[in-house]
Amino acid sequence: GDRASIIKVKSETDFASRSETFSTFVQEIADAATAGDVNGDVDIGAFMASAKDSKGQVLSETLNDAILAIRENIQVDSMVIMKASSDK
Repeated sequence: GDRASIIKVKSETDFASRSETFSTFVQEIADAATAGDVNGDVDIGAFMASAKDSKGQVLSETLNDAILAIRENIQVDSMVIMKASSDK
């Protein structure tokens, strides 16, 4: 595609960030971010409350599920979405 995202997700330990649940959660965020029309810095609260994962669940719920599964706090700290320029 012509879009990319940089997402900063915080966890309390490196154990959490190595889990499959964490990786899947971050991938869901990245997929949702690049699927939309947003460009530039993202309002995390608004994005998490409105964007949906591949199962149609709002990402804030997906975050809660990941926290329960990993048993550790996870926070989406910041995100930037970029679209490739059509200039060549």
